[in-house]
Amino acid sequence: DDWDGFGAKAPSRELLESAVGLADLLHQRGVEPPQVVVPGVDGSVCFEWQDAQGFYAEIEIVRPYFAEVMVLEPGKEPQHWTLPTA
Repeated sequence: DDWDGFGAKAPSRELLESAVGLADLLHQRGVEPPQVVVPGVDGSVCFEWQDAQGFYAEIEIVRPYFAEVMVLEPGKEPQHWTLPTA
């Protein structure tokens, strides 16, 4: 804990294991690796993708085997959903 010097909570071992499992599943399905993987201050882990045309996507693993997904594409409404990460 306090990895940022401001009291941020460290991701749990179980959450990290599910993040690694999700990364492996995405790789197996041909998804490009995220450009950014960052810990959240609340103990989450976030994968982020973006491109020069305005596409942005993130998957935030908020607890073991559960993630929140957001996709922003130019000219479209933002999309949000959840998924199990197991």
